[in-house]
Amino acid sequence: MRTRSLSTRLLASVSVLLLLFFGVTIFALDFVFTNASLNAIRTRLEVHVFGLISASDEKPSGKLLPGESLAEARFNNPGSGLYGQIARSDGKGPTEILWTSSSMTGVSLDLSGRLEPGKRVFRQFRLADGSDVLALSLGFQWEFANRRNRAFVFSVAENLEPFNAELQSFRKQLFAWFGGLMLLLLGALAVLFRWVLQPVRKVEREIEAIEAGRLAEFGSGYPRELVGITTNMNALLRSEHERLARYRNTLGNLAHSLKTPLAVIRNLITTPELRAVENARQLDTQVERMDDIVRYQLKRAAMSGGTSLGNAPIQVSAALEPLRAALRKVYTNKDLSIEFSIDARAYFSGDQGDLMEIAGNLLDN
Repeated sequence: MRTRSLSTRLLASVSVLLLLFFGVTIFALDFVFTNASLNAIRTRLEVHVFGLISASDEKPSGKLLPGESLAEARFNNPGSGLYGQIARSDGKGPTEILWTSSSMTGVSLDLSGRLEPGKRVFRQFRLADGSDVLALSLGFQWEFANRRNRAFVFSVAENLEPFNAELQSFRKQLFAWFGGLMLLLLGALAVLFRWVLQPVRKVEREIEAIEAGRLAEFGSGYPRELVGITTNMNALLRSEHERLARYRNTLGNLAHSLKTPLAVIRNLITTPELRAVENARQLDTQVERMDDIVRYQLKRAAMSGGTSLGNAPIQVSAALEPLRAALRKVYTNKDLSIEFSIDARAYFSGDQGDLMEIAGNLLDN
């Protein structure tokens, strides 16, 4: 599974935090707006109730009815969504509905209910068409001219469809605003993360260049947080260079120290006295092989190159051609047939001498 980049991880983490933050903010704003709107409706209902009370007059029959013209014209318009009702609640029998507004024509809504004077209650009803209404009922005691007190219940209800439509519109706008704001913030953060993580991407590019052999060590210009890493890595690379140099010098010294004894042995086995020995030819072959190894180690020690991190890849097919020629030369008496089937795109990431040694041992065995 491919590991996600730092910028992707940061952006995903910030996205989750923004979703949580904006979610809580949207919930809080929706809660505040809903309560504020409902409180505004309750306040309007109270105003309408007191308006009904102030517009009501006592009748000789003992009833209490509002005048012909009300301050709120919606009471007189059917389907306006504002409903009013006055009921008599004194006595022990059921309440008697004295008056209903013209707006309640065709609406099945009973707002009557016994209430003590001074008590108020908010209730919510659902009409036959599925719409909701919020109602306020207020118990009120009226003193008539004959000094007789009677209890009444003044009720006003308002359809909540406009409120629900306004609430839905507000929620849509809220989600649109915060959704757009979140996208803008994520875009800005993506640009910011890209700029902040530029040094990290520079480290990645230079590591690839060092692995490919295009660079010997890390460059400069890194921020303070990465200077320690690049400095230590450069020290490690230089230490690897020095270690490889010592290794090459050791190989060179060893090869040079063996070259002279091998030359002496070769001269001895080429004398007429030793040529008659039965195993002289085999000894000569092994000396030849040892001489090839010494020459190879001398060549390897003299090779210039970077560290193991900095060697450029070697094309395998091109590198093995000299090996085939060398084997044919060494084993001329065996009539060797050596054929390679190597993809031209095959490369060896390492030292060319190591490749030659591995391939030579395989072919020789």
